[in-house]
Amino acid sequence: MKIYAIPGLGTNGEVFSRLKVQGHEIVSLHWPRPTKGITLEHYASLFKEQINTKEPFILMGLSFGGMLVVELSKLVSPRKTILISSCKTSADLPGIVKFIRVIPIHKLIPEKLFRFFQCYCGAIIGLEKEFRFELREMLVDIPSHYFRNVIHSIAHWENDEIPENCILIHGTSDNLVPFNKERTDYPMEGGEHAMIFSKAEEVSNILEKILN
Repeated sequence: MKIYAIPGLGTNGEVFSRLKVQGHEIVSLHWPRPTKGITLEHYASLFKEQINTKEPFILMGLSFGGMLVVELSKLVSPRKTILISSCKTSADLPGIVKFIRVIPIHKLIPEKLFRFFQCYCGAIIGLEKEFRFELREMLVDIPSHYFRNVIHSIAHWENDEIPENCILIHGTSDNLVPFNKERTDYPMEGGEHAMIFSKAEEVSNILEKILN
């Protein structure tokens, strides 16, 4: 069965390259170009055309991609919706995002500066040095005017509906999206936000349990 996957903020399908799930094909979805003022719900709908809904499938999302598949699952009918290092509802968003909703400082930051921050945020998300070059390389695939527009959509996301068969894998040491014991179905002890790199084998083992 195909697993349609949406990467995290500022990354591409390479973030899923270390995951090994027997009997399933991970198909990474490409970033549509976000427009000014776009809502997260509308942005999620732009991914729909990349999915073959005539056959059974699973949705999976990493971080920001997890929020998108929550909304996308309302428009299509996945067998399961799997979130990694992400949020099931907008109530679970980190404090900095809620701050941006009130004081929209992201509107003052140039796109080049967002991309600079992305290049050097590895330590914050728990990404080991050996993987940080790969993170920088992924920026090549990111559409222009991407960061400011998608950050706006995250800050203004309003959702309290958890999709049916929605499963969250979350690290207990995530410094970006706070770990929520009640919402998390598969906690990973000591896992950081970038555990999809550093603990790919453990994440893969959990995915095997969920899918098989």
